[in-house]
Amino acid sequence: VPGQVSIAGFDDAASARFSQPPLTTVRQPLVEMAAMAARLLISGVARSAERTTAATDDLPPFVLVVRASTGPPGG
Repeated sequence: VPGQVSIAGFDDAASARFSQPPLTTVRQPLVEMAAMAARLLISGVARSAERTTAATDDLPPFVLVVRASTGPPGG
């Protein structure tokens, strides 16, 4: 790693920075996601029969944190 294989994780746990090699991760905005879920439940949108598609436009931004566990694409 990362010579022939790239590895990535999610949640950007503190241990990802200290692993060998440091792990590339996706940082999820957990506080914002929880607040959004609570608002949806309170407003009743989550249970609405009218809304059948995912609300991907409403998602808070995720961040790719690139570290040493990923390399360039091979060819």
